[in-house]
Amino acid sequence: MSTLKVDNLLNAAGNQSPISVPGAAKAWVDFNGRGTVAIRDSFNVSSITDNGTGDYTVNFSSNMPDTNYCVSGTVADLASGSGHRWLSI
Repeated sequence: MSTLKVDNLLNAAGNQSPISVPGAAKAWVDFNGRGTVAIRDSFNVSSITDNGTGDYTVNFSSNMPDTNYCVSGTVADLASGSGHRWLSI
């Protein structure tokens, strides 16, 4: 059996390509939710909207293939006060 190891997956146009492996995250985002909302890093997320305390809207770059998907998230308020938020879809 062969193993394929890559750091970046690009489509024919040279752009990032959504991973089409069952069970793989189709979008994720790490953002600062304290003060002005700012995306630290992401995949298939175009922006974050702060709707009020603890309420955010995540906007996808590319739509999900259908309405059947699951959202998982974590929040870390570190001693440094960085207010990490992480979401995987």
